[in-house]
Amino acid sequence: MLSFLMEVYMKILENGVRLDVIQSNKYKTNRCIVKFITPYHPFEASALHLMSRMMEDGSNSIPSKGAIESILADLYGAELAISVHRRGHFHELTLSTAIVRQDLIAEGTSLTTEWFNLIKELLFNQAFDETNEGFMQRFNREKKLLQQAIERQKDNKARLARRRLYEELYQYEEAAYSAMANLDDLEKMTLVDLKTIYEQWLQTAEVVVLCHGEFNNDWVDKELSTWPLTVATNSYSYQNNELVLSKAKSATYLEEETSGKQGNLAMAFKVPYAETFKERMKLQLANTLFGQSPTSQLFTQIREKQSLAYSVSSAIDVARGLVVVTAGVDSTLGKKVSNQVVEESDNLIDTLQDDDHFNKIKLMLISNMVQSIDSQINELNYRFIEYKNPSFKYDVEVYTKMMNQLTAQEIKHVLKEFQLVQTFFLKGVESIDE
Repeated sequence: MLSFLMEVYMKILENGVRLDVIQSNKYKTNRCIVKFITPYHPFEASALHLMSRMMEDGSNSIPSKGAIESILADLYGAELAISVHRRGHFHELTLSTAIVRQDLIAEGTSLTTEWFNLIKELLFNQAFDETNEGFMQRFNREKKLLQQAIERQKDNKARLARRRLYEELYQYEEAAYSAMANLDDLEKMTLVDLKTIYEQWLQTAEVVVLCHGEFNNDWVDKELSTWPLTVATNSYSYQNNELVLSKAKSATYLEEETSGKQGNLAMAFKVPYAETFKERMKLQLANTLFGQSPTSQLFTQIREKQSLAYSVSSAIDVARGLVVVTAGVDSTLGKKVSNQVVEESDNLIDTLQDDDHFNKIKLMLISNMVQSIDSQINELNYRFIEYKNPSFKYDVEVYTKMMNQLTAQEIKHVLKEFQLVQTFFLKGVESIDE
């Protein structure tokens, strides 16, 4: 039987960086995740999305994405990706990177210094200089490519229906939008704008670095202490991080036409904001029974038994305190399917009990948890979630015990709190021009 070393080291460095190192030889790679956290603003969301693409494309000293790929290849095929996400009231720009463990490569070969130099180079050596012709070309190219990527998303009708649902629900306030860039903001964005936001971002961001593998803690401390950061005055809490509706909302049904043969339905159910780990688990179980799994009420009844939808499922939007149902349906069935979704919610409440099906769903979620935690990147992500949400504990034993204790009566209570607040149907009509 394999035995793995596992020790946890945490320190706040002098430049404000929070460093968490999980010392482990469980995996063949060393992995680091660097997170920059700042309050959300729509224009900054567009800037950060563009900035992340430019970081992946080079730096002041690295001329292109091809040059980055060459460096990664020399580091025994290291990997690196940069992304931007919205977490409630905050942005997260995340650099995730991994490299083969030092003890698994040729003796006398050291890659860690070069690896950390690359991370530092991409994050902190960005010129954003209008007089730099190469950088201006990169800016214009990445801006155009990002605009094209956003335009292509319009062809995804399911995504469009969900976006329109949020826009109507939040009346076009900033809570309606994700971290994805906005076309109007991108169009007017200049390199000066990007430089200004980049400099402010370095001064105000909370920076969290999480590493997993075999590291020299003192060496990592020293290396990260050279990062040119102003000590952040804020440690942004993710407790009470809900994007609340600005006013009470009664359920409305809206319909718009688009080109195509199929309709796309999106429905938002307001649910109590899951602030604690147990509340999150109860909502997870309720949603799995409702529409998340292939054996859920919505899938088995609306798709399989009644054949009313090509696809139907539900998902939790944690930050907004919503359960969102999406369905691909015939263009003539929007209203009928939306009514049936509400009816199936009531049917689930009426029929749910502590039976074999209920216990199998709990067992499936426990199994999913066991599998998900056996991943280096997930171990780091769970560590970050626990830091931001102190009541959460991503431990298999804790999760299993809490899940097994949940009863059908508790889940019925959660389901009864599902309140339909908005329905949006994107109706496909063949005669509509794009």
